[in-house]
Amino acid sequence: MYAAGIDPLRSAEGRSALYRLTNSINPAEFNRMRTNAKIGFEYLDAIEKAKARNEFDQDFENFTLDTSNGGPGRFEDFSSAGGNMWNRSAPYIYQDPNTMVSPMFKDMQDEYIDSDGQYDYSGISRDRRASVLNANLGSLLNTPIGRYHYQMSKKRNAELLGYTPTEEESLR
Repeated sequence: MYAAGIDPLRSAEGRSALYRLTNSINPAEFNRMRTNAKIGFEYLDAIEKAKARNEFDQDFENFTLDTSNGGPGRFEDFSSAGGNMWNRSAPYIYQDPNTMVSPMFKDMQDEYIDSDGQYDYSGISRDRRASVLNANLGSLLNTPIGRYHYQMSKKRNAELLGYTPTEEESLR
C-alpha cells in the first residue's frame, strides 16, 4: 500500500484494504498453522537436546521420517498447506545395536563352555546368546530402532557379499 501511495491507517482506502485482509484469514487454518509451528519448534529443540545427550543420529531420524517406512516425511519438506499436521514433537532416541540388545543378556550367568585339557573355559556361549536374541527378534523388529539396524545390517551384508541376501540369510 505504501508503494502505491496509500496510507493504511489514515485513508479510507487503506483501512478498507486492512479490513478485507483481516477478514480473509481463516481462524481455523491460522490456529492449525500456529500449532504446527509450535510443535515444529519443540521438535527442533528436542533434536538439539538429544544431540547434547548423544542420543541422536541423523540417518536414523531420516529412516523414521521416510514415508516408505510409515513416517510423515522430512521436516524440511513439511508444509501446513492442505491441512497437514506435523505429529512429532521429538526425534526417536538412537541406540547402537549393543546398547539396544544388552538388556536381554544382563541376567545371563556364566557357565562351563569347554576345556582344552589345561584350561576350563566359562562364559556365555554364542548359542545361548543366539537363542535369547532369536526369541526376542520379533519384538525388536517391531521397534523403529530395531527395523533401522536390521535394514542397515542387510545393506552392509549386501555390500560385503556382493549380492542382496534373502530374508532367511539376513536373519541368521
